[in-house]
Amino acid sequence: MANQKYIGIANSCQINEISKVMPRDFKAVSDYLKSNDIVATGCPFAIYNIFDFAKNHVEFISSIPVGNVDSVSRNFVVSELHGGNALKVKHIGKYEHVGNAWSLALGHAKHNKIKVKKTPMGIEYYLNDPESMEPKGLITDVVLLLK
Repeated sequence: MANQKYIGIANSCQINEISKVMPRDFKAVSDYLKSNDIVATGCPFAIYNIFDFAKNHVEFISSIPVGNVDSVSRNFVVSELHGGNALKVKHIGKYEHVGNAWSLALGHAKHNKIKVKKTPMGIEYYLNDPESMEPKGLITDVVLLLK
């Protein structure tokens, strides 16, 4: 996986709220790029820093990859996702079932004693747009970065 500069919004919420919070954040990032004539260089992705089922809490960055951008408005972050070796599971279908891909990726890593980075704990790449695609055709790559 290559290094990737991005603009995003860092946010947190209860796990059951993510389906409301994240689309709003992606829209805000997309609108910011359009209003500032910044071109996206790839598909949107979410960086998950914390996903705690016990506390019903998730922290994430809704991100869109960009080229050479050094500063953004205060509501946004510009940073770089550092590449390296990764474990990827492709999920095709309704997003409600993407947890199966996470279980497969995490289970595979554990079973094969593959060491994964704790932060970020994982990334989801959204390869097509849920606004223009039937839910059964949505493609999401679940990625774990390796140590």
